[in-house]
Amino acid sequence: MAKTIEHDYPSVTVRSFLLHLTTFLWQLYGMYKYHGAINLPMFINYGGRLKFLTQLTACVVLLSTGIATLVDFVHLVIGSSKRSFMIVIRDELMSFWCYTTGSFVPIMYWGIVMVDPHGIHPPVIEKLMPMRGWHNNFLHTAPFFFANICILFVNYEHAGVKRALVNAILLGTGYTAWMYKCKTMNGKWPYPFLDKFTMKQLTVFILCSNLLFFIMALIGRKIASLKWKVPSHEISKNK
Repeated sequence: MAKTIEHDYPSVTVRSFLLHLTTFLWQLYGMYKYHGAINLPMFINYGGRLKFLTQLTACVVLLSTGIATLVDFVHLVIGSSKRSFMIVIRDELMSFWCYTTGSFVPIMYWGIVMVDPHGIHPPVIEKLMPMRGWHNNFLHTAPFFFANICILFVNYEHAGVKRALVNAILLGTGYTAWMYKCKTMNGKWPYPFLDKFTMKQLTVFILCSNLLFFIMALIGRKIASLKWKVPSHEISKNK
């Protein structure tokens, strides 16, 4: 069974609190400003903004950092250094859900932009939300930096490989099921390219999505293990 990444370094610090708080306030401001200023035609039908993984990622980052801020605040106030159930929840949210979605969306978006910018950001969207503008970078650039900064400066306990795989499957299949629900209500998939897929191609797409989410989780885990090295006495205890 794969071991979790554990370490002797403090988990809750003033730095972790300020980092989570800053990210939460940024996300709260960005979502408030974005929802009030940008209304694209694709947001009108069933599912609204939340049909798209980009929008869901913004919500995941907001929720994760909000809970992380609260957990850090409580532990700093009571002065507890023990690992509690609240910290377990914080670490699970930040090390997998926030990191995986926050890194995956920007990489996929800007990767597609380099290949076919109009395919993912057509002129009609460019007029309302410029690609190089504040709103677009809030959604498609900032999450990557915040997610990676967090795992580099806060020593979350990362889940074992098996649990990361389960989480990746839940994320991939869960979002696909949500997209399918939107398709049944709207008559089309949120992303037009999916309408061209056969059932076999859709199955491959779902499997690849699960694999990519899992790979992102492993990358985050590897980065964390390089920064927060496991002390040798802990390695011997875990064997």
